[in-house]
Amino acid sequence: MIPSNTSVFVSGRPDSWASRTAFRPLAVSATAHALLSAGGAMVRFGHRRGATVMVPGCDLPLYLSGPGNGLLPLHIVMRRADLDHILTLFETDGAFRIIFDLDGVRLFRTVMPGPASMAAGREGAWDGEAVLRDIEAMARWLSACSLSTGLGSPLASLLAPKDGVSAPDRAVVMEPLLHPTACRLRRLIGRGAGSTPAGDDILVGALAIARAFQGPASPLTLALKSLEPLLSNLTTRAGAGYLRMALAGEFSSHLIALVRELGRGRTDRGLTRAARVAAHGASSGRDTLVGVVTMVRSCLAEAPGVRGGV
Repeated sequence: MIPSNTSVFVSGRPDSWASRTAFRPLAVSATAHALLSAGGAMVRFGHRRGATVMVPGCDLPLYLSGPGNGLLPLHIVMRRADLDHILTLFETDGAFRIIFDLDGVRLFRTVMPGPASMAAGREGAWDGEAVLRDIEAMARWLSACSLSTGLGSPLASLLAPKDGVSAPDRAVVMEPLLHPTACRLRRLIGRGAGSTPAGDDILVGALAIARAFQGPASPLTLALKSLEPLLSNLTTRAGAGYLRMALAGEFSSHLIALVRELGRGRTDRGLTRAARVAAHGASSGRDTLVGVVTMVRSCLAEAPGVRGGV
């Protein structure tokens, strides 16, 4: 099922592999489709919920998963039986080439709305106090989880109020988001272990808020854009891929749904959305939420207590 906050359309003619034996996806992100239409891809990694494939000559990793896990900017949604077959082949034979039948496949794009669209239905403005209530409820919920971020610091210490308990990584997270510069961002990009390092996930969460509240020319976005040509050298392929998509305004459908819920006076529903984001990866979802919380606090600090100040 394609969520209502994504645009859906149908592709044109199939690629050159469509007449051969091929896996037929249920849906494909527009970016993934544009890369795949030239031919097949290599299955490189197996994951708990899916697999990563790489298109020859392209640095952007594409993610395969079954339905019901939300949508990502670089995503191929497969039937569960087909995905299980692909994962079995990978476990048996290692990396192998896969061909996709893209004839008439459903395409989607997960784009974060800008400030004007996000404020629609809110009397033309964001209610900063209502947004902050939702964010602080989210911070308390995350802190109570007794879990760490991908940086190794406990969530509770990283999300504590400014005058609360500090964490070794706190300045590394706070400074690039509060006062973004290329130098500060380089300390956060690629920081932490995993296919998508924790620092990158934090930046994706922050960029989602920046896009929704400040638009495509936010200070954070502009500072990170100056480093875009260097991303492949600063972080992993997956980290660089999702940062590039975030700079283009594309995020996971679960993250978009969470941001759309902020400030609507439905805190419990917002926490449900946050839980879906938190479930992504080993710690990637929680790291993303750290970026969301910190960036909202940063935006509100510029105009505290002002309706529409975020």
